[in-house]
Amino acid sequence: LRLKKGVEHQGAAFVIHKNRGRKPSHSLSDSDREKIIALKRSDKYQKANFLHYQELLQKHEKIYVSYPMVYRILTQAGITSPKQKRKRKDHHLRKRNPREGMMVQMDASPFAWFLDGVIYNLHGAIDDAAGKVLGLNMKKNRMPDWLF
Repeated sequence: LRLKKGVEHQGAAFVIHKNRGRKPSHSLSDSDREKIIALKRSDKYQKANFLHYQELLQKHEKIYVSYPMVYRILTQAGITSPKQKRKRKDHHLRKRNPREGMMVQMDASPFAWFLDGVIYNLHGAIDDAAGKVLGLNMKKNRMPDWLF
């Protein structure tokens, strides 16, 4: 009802928000933006990545801005974060042995396998070449409970 009356008296301009085109009161000033960019380009902070730079701004320059704000300002200015790119290590699978019996892998796992709450150890032996299960053995755990 209020909108309808407003449009009838003032026209379509009534529904446009009155703050349109104004800068928000909580936004960062242009001078602060330029200061952040100039400090980052200086020798003092050039090697710091964006997160560390944001912390240094708070500590030494008393400029309190969030990390996303620093990131946005600097990337819009064409500045990239000097992150160290770590070389990805490739995980190479070990080749299986050529013949059965050359290597047998063994492992054990303590677990409450049954509903009685008692811990049992399941021991297993697997041939490396063929991937065959050579044997399984289950024994009641003799270790104290505080170890598990």
